Amino acid sequence: KYTVVSDEGGFAQASQNSQAPLSTADSVLALTFLSVVMGGPVVLMASGIACIIFGSWVHCVYWLTTALALATHPLPDVAAPLARSRLSLALYRYFSYRWLWSGDDGEHGEA
Repeated sequence: KYTVVSDEGGFAQASQNSQAPLSTADSVLALTFLSVVMGGPVVLMASGIACIIFGSWVHCVYWLTTALALATHPLPDVAAPLARSRLSLALYRYFSYRWLWSGDDGEHGEA
């Protein structure tokens, strides 16, 4: 379903270089996930610095406990269901740009 194989003659010119369709809901889902994953460490470090400058020792202990819990907790083994989840498919579509690499691309570039 996700892999397309060409016949003997190969693919038609420019038939595999289109953007994958992405709905607004999938775009929002992908951007929210990336904001949490990429923004979470930034917020954690900024809050740690703010805790050291403006907080008390109790706040720093809470922050350190939270950081250690996030760093050492075990992750569940959900690789198979996650590969087919709506989030994974939205991320695949968000980052996909269909293109084809073939062995004769150098010949076309030199012509």
